[in-house]
Amino acid sequence: PADPTKTGYTFAGWDAEIPATMPAENVTITAKWTVNQYTITFASPGDSTLDAITQDYCTAVPAPADPEKDGYTFAGWDAEIPATMPAEDLTISATWTANEDTKYVVETYVMNTDGTYSSEATSSEERAGTTDTEVSVTEADKTAEEGFKYDAAATNVESGKVAGDGSLVLKVYFARKGYTVTYKPGTQGTFEDQVTEDVLFGANVPAFEGKPTGKAGYTFAGWDAEVPATMPAKDVKLT
Repeated sequence: PADPTKTGYTFAGWDAEIPATMPAENVTITAKWTVNQYTITFASPGDSTLDAITQDYCTAVPAPADPEKDGYTFAGWDAEIPATMPAEDLTISATWTANEDTKYVVETYVMNTDGTYSSEATSSEERAGTTDTEVSVTEADKTAEEGFKYDAAATNVESGKVAGDGSLVLKVYFARKGYTVTYKPGTQGTFEDQVTEDVLFGANVPAFEGKPTGKAGYTFAGWDAEVPATMPAKDVKLT
């Protein structure tokens, strides 16, 4: 006879030899079977795959633990997990709901008075967004205080996708504005205007180089205004 078939099993031969010619007696010959093993794979895209289950056909299938994924909440499987192992391999995938409270950070960097930026942020603010959605800094984030300006030439990170592990960092840089300091001789002075441009806001105000000189009969009596210690957010003229 042709080899028989049985769901979930592989034919393993007969329990006795089939005679080539009919003997002088009735004969019963029984098929032998080997149970097959099948595999259920539990896939959770974007996260590590759970251990697959491989076991004999029709044996009880243990339910897997709920998988975890950064920034998401497990929402169930895309197919019902069978109570017993079916006679086929299966792949059952996890479904997810994106969390709406996944954190990301907006860092602010303020230029130092020497024109450089520190590697560490001047300030940072933790915010929340929906995982894997695009977020951006706001116009308010890019609005500078007096004496500063948004530094478009710096390595700003204005937008990005919210990472499930909370690793997204947006960055905003603010440069100091430069102003001019002018020392003028006045009507009794004999020196040329001494001008220093692009003195950064908050930096030390450059002192007059040398000693002010005046016309014969005059002694330098100081400047017409106090010399500020640090640069204000405006040009300075001293006579």
